[in-house]
Amino acid sequence: MKNITTIFFDIDGTLIDHKGAQNKAIEQIRKKYLPNFSNEKFQKNWLQFTKKNWLLFEQGKINFLEQKIARVKDTWKSFDRRINNKYAEKIINEYVLNYELNLNSFPYVLSTLRYLYKKKYRLGIISNGNNSQQIKKLKKINAYNLLEKKLIIISEKIGYAKPDVRIFSHAQKISGTNPTQIAFFGDDINNDILPAKNLHWQTILIDYGNVLSHLNFPRIVSFKEIRNKY
Repeated sequence: MKNITTIFFDIDGTLIDHKGAQNKAIEQIRKKYLPNFSNEKFQKNWLQFTKKNWLLFEQGKINFLEQKIARVKDTWKSFDRRINNKYAEKIINEYVLNYELNLNSFPYVLSTLRYLYKKKYRLGIISNGNNSQQIKKLKKINAYNLLEKKLIIISEKIGYAKPDVRIFSHAQKISGTNPTQIAFFGDDINNDILPAKNLHWQTILIDYGNVLSHLNFPRIVSFKEIRNKY
């Protein structure tokens, strides 16, 4: 890709196998606390209430800790179990620990980031989520020190979340880069690809499962392919 000087990446589902770590952590919690219920049902409810309470957090209706506690209490309530905030906080802290222990980058991510870093590309992040939690993930996979710190753009800190184009505009402004010189890699068409394209960035869809070939977007199925583009 010609003329690119600055490359932004999404985190979850792009650099990091978020779903893999999440599913393992959910299963560990179920086995310990509610083993009599199926993993399928427990996981479905947990994810449903995660989404519900994260939306409330993004809307400013509850704080970050409250959304974590509410996720657990809502899940337990769906199985006719009532727990207090202290017990829910204990469970969510254990979940987070399990999640972090199971967290890994996708194949070739770190080696490719190192390759781009050595080639003098400016590397950054545009991600939804809690600022400290997302930074912790980047450090866990040894990617943090390869990134330009001012180009690590996290929704909680900025006040806008993807797909709001303002978070992309903010990243562009901070970088001081012409939009045609920016590339963005993400795994979500609506959250990542479309808003970046609206700013005339070059976009690449991450399709690890190789199931999106029918879509008319530049895409890759492995991070290893990036070396052929830069």
